This record gives sequence, C-alpha cells and structure tokens, in this order.
Amino acid sequence: IDYAKETSDAVLKLKNPQEYRERLRKRRDEARKRKEMEDKAILEGGAAAPPAKQAKTEAASAPVVAAPAQPAPRNVVQVPSEPPNKILFAQNLPADTKLETLENLFKDFTGYKEARLVPGHNVAFIEFEDEIKAGHAKDGLHNYKIAEKVFMNLTYAKR
Repeated sequence: IDYAKETSDAVLKLKNPQEYRERLRKRRDEARKRKEMEDKAILEGGAAAPPAKQAKTEAASAPVVAAPAQPAPRNVVQVPSEPPNKILFAQNLPADTKLETLENLFKDFTGYKEARLVPGHNVAFIEFEDEIKAGHAKDGLHNYKIAEKVFMNLTYAKR
C-alpha cells in the first residue's frame, strides 16, 4: 500500500483553510516564476528547459530572482530555427533599407563577406566566412532596432 506524501487539497481545505490558501499561493508563485524563466529563455533565443527539470534545478539551487521579461516586438515574425549556417537571413527590414545600411551594421563583425538585399521583399542575406562568425553576428544583432518600432529578425538561412 502506498500512502500519500501530503494531505490532499480537499482534506486540507476542510481541516485547515489557512494552510490550504498558503499552499495555493505557493503553487501560483512557482508557476509564475517558471513561466517568467521560460519567457526569458525564449526571448534570449534558447529553448526553455522542460518544467520538471526546471523545478528540480530550482529546488537544488539558491532562490533565483528572474528579471522581468520583456515582451517580444509585435512586428517580428517568428520563424522556426534552422541549423547553423554561414549565411544569415534578415527579415522585417524597412522597405527603404539600403545595402550600405546593412554593410555598415555587419562589417564590424569578423568574417563578414557580403550582404544581399532581395528587392521588394524586405529581406536580406548576409554571408560570413563560417557558421561560428555568423552566429556571433546573429547573437549581436538579432532584434536590433533598425528603424523606429522596427526590429530586424535574424535567423540562419536554409541550406
């Protein structure tokens, strides 16, 4: 026979309403923290860890204070992540974006080769020497504010 590890919510609510409310409050706070961490991980470009693993790591470590998550820009189209590539795909560019603007943005990153604008589609391809250097540029300029209320979305180009 396996016995319950803790008193059920229904029994606790009847016997000790104050403790029941505290348990609910604690669960709500843990869920909110987990959600904030997942949102933060998504905004930083990484995949969120499964909730079970997050709960175990949070319990084992000191209390984590999560920074308030910033909402993603509304005008950015979310694209599934491609495997690393030496060519970056820039989306959500203003219609008046010039090739010189992109060259000035990316020329400071080592390994930059060239940028190619696709006329009429508000997208561009930026080529680097290898995947690692392209990854550094992607990390540095993803969601870069290229115009007022316009954020450039960088992903790896499809092979």
